[in-house]
Amino acid sequence: MKLLEIGLVIVIVAFIVGYVTNFFNKDKRADILQSIGAALLSLHIIFEGYREAILLIYGIYVICILLYIINLVRRGKSFERVRPKLWKRIVVSCLGLIFIPLALSVPLYFLPQVKIPLPTGPHAIGTANYHFVDTSREELFTADPSDHRELIAKVWYPAEIGEDSKLAPYAYTAEESKLVKKNQPLFKKALVSSIADVKSHSYWKAPVSSQSENYPVLLFSPGYGASNYMYASISENLASHGYIVISMQHPHYSIIPTLFPDKRVAKGQIEMSDSLEWESSDKEMEVWVKDARFLLHELEQWNKAETGDLLSGKMDLSRIGMFGHSFGGAASAQVMTIEPKVLAGVNMDGSLFGKRIENGLAHPFLYIQASDSVAFSSKVLTEKEWKNSPHSSAISYDIYKPFITESIIRTKGLLSNGGTELVLDDASHESFSDGIQLSPILGKYVPSVMTKLNKILLQYFNKNVKSAGVN
Repeated sequence: MKLLEIGLVIVIVAFIVGYVTNFFNKDKRADILQSIGAALLSLHIIFEGYREAILLIYGIYVICILLYIINLVRRGKSFERVRPKLWKRIVVSCLGLIFIPLALSVPLYFLPQVKIPLPTGPHAIGTANYHFVDTSREELFTADPSDHRELIAKVWYPAEIGEDSKLAPYAYTAEESKLVKKNQPLFKKALVSSIADVKSHSYWKAPVSSQSENYPVLLFSPGYGASNYMYASISENLASHGYIVISMQHPHYSIIPTLFPDKRVAKGQIEMSDSLEWESSDKEMEVWVKDARFLLHELEQWNKAETGDLLSGKMDLSRIGMFGHSFGGAASAQVMTIEPKVLAGVNMDGSLFGKRIENGLAHPFLYIQASDSVAFSSKVLTEKEWKNSPHSSAISYDIYKPFITESIIRTKGLLSNGGTELVLDDASHESFSDGIQLSPILGKYVPSVMTKLNKILLQYFNKNVKSAGVN
């Protein structure tokens, strides 16, 4: 929590304690306390900004003010100077013990501060956002038939830091946060607010490091519903070791809507008709594969010196890898079936949606799965075994059995030509992104899992991408 927010909570606690203990029965202590509270609230709104995550705290404070005013009006004097009846003090005590911990649990537990681990590489990190329009494709998710498919990419790269270099926001500037939150339900506003103060280790549009003439490129695709910045823990670390990481944002597929440079906000996440039904998911996969292929083809023009971009000439397009999480991980495999320029790929805990791959891939591919995912999908349970499993309450056996049967076939086909399968112990599905830190509802955050994952990815891409063509 922020400093002025903590101060406001202290005022609320002091108000309740003072009422219960009859501390305010003399002088103008209540007047002074409420003045302090009003000043703290005003300064908080001005300098720290309103936060949906502490909405309950605002509410409790407003109730304190209203009760204070009501009693002043009714009695013509500060009600604290009249000893409250015992039953009233008991009621206030109980309500305080219930609602203050409840109000604090939201910012401190349900929406805690995300902490990006310190990158381990020798390079400082720069970052920038890019906007692309694929004029060959119609946008399927807007009403205007003349709209074309748009993409946003966030890039991390090795950088040189100067005196005027400034740390970039993790996700949005204060102005951008307001745009993204506009007309969104409360829980989305609270999510955006909760990441507003996350500290990144990347510097906004810093010059690319001159330590190498160019750097290998890694294209990244996020999970279904996730945003590209939610993988900074991975992307910053790879960039610090000499990679240009290009993280796609697939508009209309993220829970937090996509923001375009002209301040348009894409409508929120579209829903699959059935996430455990192969046909519908395979169809959605076609959009993601086309997004990735378009961006891969744009790299040639982007990298030309005449574009004058800070990354022009800095991308080694003979060394390209691709990786992704969940749905984006499956997209990585699909792209590699049709794009031989991708030298290596990684799927981080993604079901293998898309066209069934029968005979593996031409280049190395790593399939990393969380330990609980393997337990769910490594074999087809009998109906009796399924009823005793923790997943049986979520889906029926009639849905589970054909899905897992097909999943086993697809996994075998993907790995049949030298692909590698790896199980990440103590990991859950959300452990592969910063999203695991957004709320304990998503699972337990184990820092050592991200440390282990970053080591695996670095070693894999160093061997199969960075070292490509090097004798």
